[in-house]
Amino acid sequence: MKSKIKLLVVGFVLSCILGLVGCTNVSMGTGIKLSSEATHSVVKTVNDRDVILARHDNYQVVYNFQDGDMKGFSAEYLYYYDANGNQGVDYLLSDANGEMVAATSIVDGLKYSIDNTGNKTLTIHPESNFNDEAAKFGFSNFDVQTLDGEVEFHGDTLVLLTKEVIGEGEEQQTASYRYVVDYESFLLTSAVYTLTATDGSVIEKADISFGYGIDKEESAVSPYDQIFSDSEDAIFFTLILNPGENSSALKFSVTEGTDVAVADSLTDGSYTLYKNYDCTKDIVDSSEYLSYYNGAKIYACPTKEQFSFDFTLTEEDVEHMEYLIETFTTLGSGTAFWEDAEDARIMMEDRMGYFVHQYYMGQVKYYLDITKQEGKDAFTFAEESYHNAYNAYIDAYREVYESESEYSEWLFADWTEEDLAILYEDNEAITECESINSQLEQEYNDLNPNSATWSQDVDAIFERLVANNQRLAALNGYDNAYEYYSVEVFGRVYTAEERANLSSLIKKYALNFTNTAIAMYREYATTLNNSDKGKYSDLMYNNLRSKDNEYIGGYINSYSNGLEVKMSRLYDEKLAKFANSNSSMGTAYANYSSYYEEGFTFFGREYQEIFTIIHEMGHYISFNSYSLSDMGYDLAETHSQANEWMFLSYLNGKIDKDVHNVIRTYNLANSMNAVFLGMLVDEFEYRVYTAETPYTASQYRGLMEEILLEFGIMNETQSYYDGYVQRVVVLSPIYYLNYVTSGLASMGFYLVAEEQGYETAQEVYRKLQEDVDLSMTYSEILADIGCYSPFEKETFLLIKDVFGL
Repeated sequence: MKSKIKLLVVGFVLSCILGLVGCTNVSMGTGIKLSSEATHSVVKTVNDRDVILARHDNYQVVYNFQDGDMKGFSAEYLYYYDANGNQGVDYLLSDANGEMVAATSIVDGLKYSIDNTGNKTLTIHPESNFNDEAAKFGFSNFDVQTLDGEVEFHGDTLVLLTKEVIGEGEEQQTASYRYVVDYESFLLTSAVYTLTATDGSVIEKADISFGYGIDKEESAVSPYDQIFSDSEDAIFFTLILNPGENSSALKFSVTEGTDVAVADSLTDGSYTLYKNYDCTKDIVDSSEYLSYYNGAKIYACPTKEQFSFDFTLTEEDVEHMEYLIETFTTLGSGTAFWEDAEDARIMMEDRMGYFVHQYYMGQVKYYLDITKQEGKDAFTFAEESYHNAYNAYIDAYREVYESESEYSEWLFADWTEEDLAILYEDNEAITECESINSQLEQEYNDLNPNSATWSQDVDAIFERLVANNQRLAALNGYDNAYEYYSVEVFGRVYTAEERANLSSLIKKYALNFTNTAIAMYREYATTLNNSDKGKYSDLMYNNLRSKDNEYIGGYINSYSNGLEVKMSRLYDEKLAKFANSNSSMGTAYANYSSYYEEGFTFFGREYQEIFTIIHEMGHYISFNSYSLSDMGYDLAETHSQANEWMFLSYLNGKIDKDVHNVIRTYNLANSMNAVFLGMLVDEFEYRVYTAETPYTASQYRGLMEEILLEFGIMNETQSYYDGYVQRVVVLSPIYYLNYVTSGLASMGFYLVAEEQGYETAQEVYRKLQEDVDLSMTYSEILADIGCYSPFEKETFLLIKDVFGL
C-alpha cells in the first residue's frame, strides 16, 4: 500500500485525574545533591512502585480539598494487588456531604465506572496507560514539575517544593506541591497541593495524605462481568480496530457476559475482549472530567492475535474487502452522516493493512520451499488480491474526492497536491508492471541452474525485465528505471559526481584490498587444527535459532543502552522464520508489518549462519525507530552490516585468537569483495538502464567484458557475470549500490571499536539505530554519529591501515 495515502483518524484523549504527584528520590552518599536541570528526577531503587506495593501491600492516597470549586470534596485512590497478583486501582470521589459523585476501578486494563445517578460505563483501559498513568501515582518522576528552591532537610524528613506551569497567557495556572518525605524509607508521608491563577488567587487547594499497608475493602464499583444487570443496560460504544493512527470509530453494543462480546454491524461478525488485551496506545475518552460519565462511550479493541507467519487469506476476505470498499464509496460520496462514512473508511484501512500483511506471508510461504505448488499458489493469490484491492481502494478514494460531499470536504481538507496525485496515477498499469516483475522472478527461480542454456535464459528474462522496469519508471514520471529506483524506491540522495568518485575509489582500492584480505584469510586458516575448525563450525552454525546461543545471547547482553531489549524481542516474540527445506529461497531478509506494528525476519536454509542472523537483527531493531519509507536503503543496510562488525568486535577475546583472526579476515575479504562486486553490478545496470539505444540480450555479455576491463579484470567474464551479476539483477534490480556505500561505512564501526574502544562503538551504533535525523544526507548522518563516509579517500586509507592491508 502506498505510504502517502493519509489515514485520517479522529483522535481521542483518555481523561483521568491520576498522575498529579511526582516521586521523591535522593542521591546516595553524604549530603544531598540535585542537578541544576529544570526537570529533576532523584532516583532510588526502593522507590520503584512495584517494590513499594510488594513491601507495603496496598497503598492509599487521599485528597481533601480545602479551597476552590471542589472545597469539601474528597478524592481517594487505593492501589493494590488482587488475589491473582495483578495491579489494580480504585478511585472514589465524594462531595462535601459525603455522597458519592463517581467511582472507578481499573484492573487488568479494564476500567469500570459508575456515577451518582447510577450510570455505568465500561472502558478498555490500555495496559500501558494503566501502568504509566494510574499505578505509578505517587512514584513518578518530576516530568514537568520544576524544583522550586532548595531541598529542606529536617532530621527525619525531606521537604521538596515543586511547581508546574499549566497553559499560557491569561489561562496560565501554576500547580505547586510541598512534598514531605520520610528520609529513612523514602516514602511520601504528606503533601499540600495548590493551584493558583496568574494573579496569585487560589483556584484549588488540597491536603494530601499517603498510607501504606491499607486493607482493601470491597470496591465501590461492580466488576465488569456484572456491570450490565439486564439487557436494558446495554449501551453503545466505539471499537478501536487498529493500534496507532489506523484506529476506527465503529459503534457497537455491549452484551452481558463474563467476557465482553462485540457485534460487528458491518460484517455480522463478533470480537471478544479479554483481560490484559494490548489495546491501542492512544485511546482516549473524549469527555471532560466530572462530565465524562454522562453519555460517555466505551473504547475497546478487537481481539487481534499476536504476530503470526500463517497465511490465512481467503476468498471470503476478498469479498469482505470488496464490501467495505463499496460501503465506504457509497457513504463517503452520499449524504450519510460523516461519522458513518469515517467508520467505514477506517475499517477498510484496517483490512487493507491485513491484505498487505498477507501479501508478505504469502511470500514467506512460497519462499519456505519454492518447488511446492501450494506456496506458489498462495503467493500468486496474495499478490493478485492485494493489487486488486489496492486499485479498488484508490478508486474509492478518488470517487469520494470527486463527489464533493460534505464528508469529502472534511476528509480531503489538508491533502496536498502530491497526496491527491496518487489518486490519479495509472494504478492498473503500474500494478501490471509489478505483476510482470513477480512473474519474471518466478520464471528465473524455476530455471534449472545446471542447464547448458541457463545463462542465455537469464539474459532473455533480464531483457524483458529491463523493458518492463523502463515502462514502470515512465508511469511514475522518470526518464529511466535507474533514476526511478534510485530516488523513488531506494531513497538515494548522493549526486552523480559522488557516485563517479566512489566508482573511481573502488577501482583503485577494492580489488587489491580483497585479494590481500583473501591471502591473509588463507594464511590464518592453514593454522587452524581440527579442534579450532570444530570451534569455528560450532560458532557459525550451531544453535542459532535460540537466544540461548552463547555468542548471540552474550552479544545482546553486552549492550546496556536499551538496544538489548530490541534485539531480544526478535527471539522472545518468535519473529524469525527459519526455513527447513533445501529448496527454500536462497535469501534472508527483514521486513515490517504495519498491520501488527511489528518487524519480522526470514532465513532460507542456506542462509542460516551466525553473521546472517546478526545482519537481519540489525534491520529488525531499526524498525523500532524508523520507517523504511522515510529513509534511504543505504542507511537501512548500514543498520544491518554495522551490526555484523559490532558482533565481530564483541567476539574479540571471547573466542580463540586464531579462530577470531580467521573470521575477521574472512569477513573483511567477503565485505570488500561485496563492495567490489556491488559496484560492478551497479555499473552494469547503470549503463543498461540509461542507454539511449536499448541493449539486447545478446549484447549483455559484451558490455560486461568492457566494464571488467575498466576494473582491471581480463578473461573472467564467466566467473563474474555468470557467477554473480546474473544472479542478482533479476531478483534485486538496481539495489546493489546500497551494499557498496553501506558496506564501506559499516566497516567504520569496527574501526571505531579498534581505535576508541568497544563501548564507544556501541554508543555510535546506538545513535545510528535511534538518534538519526532523516532529513540529513547519508554522509551527513555518518559524520553526525561519529563514523566515516564511503565517498572519501581517507576512509579507504584508514581501512588499509587498521586491517594491515
